[in-house]
Amino acid sequence: MFQTLDEWQDYIGQLAGNRLLSKAIAANTQAFADIMLDEGYDLDFVEAVVRMFVRQLVRTETFIPGGGAFDLADMAALDPVARKGATLSRKEIEAMEENPPPEPPDEVDEMADEADEVDLDEDWGEPLPV
Repeated sequence: MFQTLDEWQDYIGQLAGNRLLSKAIAANTQAFADIMLDEGYDLDFVEAVVRMFVRQLVRTETFIPGGGAFDLADMAALDPVARKGATLSRKEIEAMEENPPPEPPDEVDEMADEADEVDLDEDWGEPLPV
């Protein structure tokens, strides 16, 4: 098995089509994560490998499968590198990973902030008679 993220990237970068899809599905399992964890890698490393598969799926316009340990479609949608597809060089990818763009505001947090701003007595007036 590959030892570094660069080795994984070199391997994954050569995959396409059904072979890529098959390997991506296999990497997105609890069994794969367990093997990697048993070999001394941490969950961040496992997630980075899975993210490489997602980026290659997007880059090669291969179907992104559902199910598995990670939500690959969500990962592709939220990953700024995957959203760029095949338009980024390796150097640009590394720069984005070192300085990721700011996270968009969470909708739940926005709704909570709006709720905090509401004065129920002022905005709703008198209670309705029962």
